[in-house]
Amino acid sequence: MNNLSKKLLLAFTSLTALALTGNAQPPPNATITWGGATTISGDSDVDTTGSLLYAYHFGYAYPGPLPDTTINGVTFQGIQMTFANPLSFGAGNTMTETTPGYSLGEVGLGGSVPAPFNNLSGSYKAMLSEAAFSNNASTVQLKLSGLTVGNQYEIQWWTNVSGDGWACPLTQATAGNSVTLNANAAGVGGGLGQFVTGSFTATSASETVNFDNVSPNADADGYGPVINGFELRDVDAVPEPSTWLLLTLGAPALVGMARMRRAKA
Repeated sequence: MNNLSKKLLLAFTSLTALALTGNAQPPPNATITWGGATTISGDSDVDTTGSLLYAYHFGYAYPGPLPDTTINGVTFQGIQMTFANPLSFGAGNTMTETTPGYSLGEVGLGGSVPAPFNNLSGSYKAMLSEAAFSNNASTVQLKLSGLTVGNQYEIQWWTNVSGDGWACPLTQATAGNSVTLNANAAGVGGGLGQFVTGSFTATSASETVNFDNVSPNADADGYGPVINGFELRDVDAVPEPSTWLLLTLGAPALVGMARMRRAKA
């Protein structure tokens, strides 16, 4: 099945369900196909496929706001951590600590950090020097908004803690499939974390990714997952004209079917 066929199938499935039931049912979360965990190496890590939907990095800057930073032509908007739960940013995006009574926090490197971290560009270091994390070992849910049903997206996210004295967690991201990244595989000051790219076809206007600390000592130490930043790219930014035509012609017919069904009831 080609890309156009997949998009049409998803769109008509959603419209048909709405027309025949008369009720909007919550669509299932899309399954993300993750690539392999990759050690951070340089600006070219940042993907430029398709069209950028949005990119963010998290941290704390006194008195704020957290500055934006541009890496490989992609601008990551700085999101100032305010210890709010949930944290809202952009147009409907949220990050939520799932355990009641706890809040999201930030972790920063501080001080002078040696190589290989220090060999990165200033803009990349700015993104990797700060991160969001939960202040216990529970799940952090990241809700991505503004998606187009049937479009294919790529998501990239980073976890990095290069400073000394931090018990570097293993952070697992789950959206149907799971992938685990190490925030500092070397376990030393200046060591580098990892990033990963995943792809999915949107089944609704939003997508949720769950992040968990899966380190062996996560529960004992109370550390949560660490997320420095992420970007979301639309591989199908401009739908084909034929898709819009078929949807335009098909939607009135489905609405008519729904009216006939209700009239017979």
